[in-house]
Amino acid sequence: MNREKQFGPSRFPEPLQNELPEIEEKREDSVFTKGIMKIMVEQKKAGSKREVPEILPVLIAQLRKYNGFEKEGIFRMAAPTKKVIELREQIAAGNMDIDVQDSFVIADLFKIWLRELPEPLFGDNYAAIIQLAKDESATLARYREFFSSLNIPKEHKAVVKYVAELLLEVSEPKYSTTSKMNLRNLAIVFAPTLLKPPSNIDFLVQVQNTPYETAFITKLIQSFNPDALTISSPVAYPASDGVAFDRAISSLYADSYSDHKESI
Repeated sequence: MNREKQFGPSRFPEPLQNELPEIEEKREDSVFTKGIMKIMVEQKKAGSKREVPEILPVLIAQLRKYNGFEKEGIFRMAAPTKKVIELREQIAAGNMDIDVQDSFVIADLFKIWLRELPEPLFGDNYAAIIQLAKDESATLARYREFFSSLNIPKEHKAVVKYVAELLLEVSEPKYSTTSKMNLRNLAIVFAPTLLKPPSNIDFLVQVQNTPYETAFITKLIQSFNPDALTISSPVAYPASDGVAFDRAISSLYADSYSDHKESI
């Protein structure tokens, strides 16, 4: 079958186009393409007791091992593209026996896995999320109630809780003093990763919703432990930083991107 008929017009440089069908075929059934429910069913059959997909604690264990929480710009700075691709392919092939010292590679892949989930983590509740975020009087208790009442699988809620508790920890002063990633900065980075607007929403509306997405993620995270911290200190990074990189990796596998790290 003609590649363009099978996959649509290519978004990649001509030299890479012939390689894409083979790459996409390899990715058909991996931890990066399966939904959370399918992953959890397979994990339980294999005897795992974890309540979230194995890839999440595996990646975070690497951040802990090499003091990634303390790295300046962690979860925001882009890692070398080639290294992210290589690690992604290793894990997609089923090999999670990893030892990666570059914390930015791990942080990028953590976000990419969340971004590429085939179904929205928060289900079809995007409009309700934005509506809640627009209400500046909404308390953390209301955010807790909202999350508890969401009609989404318990497996999705477990992933949200895991990410929220992780970001609360990363934003603690003992890490954020050096990383410059306080809770607001983390929310700016993770909001477009965790929240997927419906495809029929106008792009301009999506842009206008950006501060509400950030506000929702910030307050939702706080609601899991409202006394843990305050949102203060380091200046927030621009909302768009890092997002374009993640989306590029998520759509790829091209090595047309240069190996580098963004400067803050």
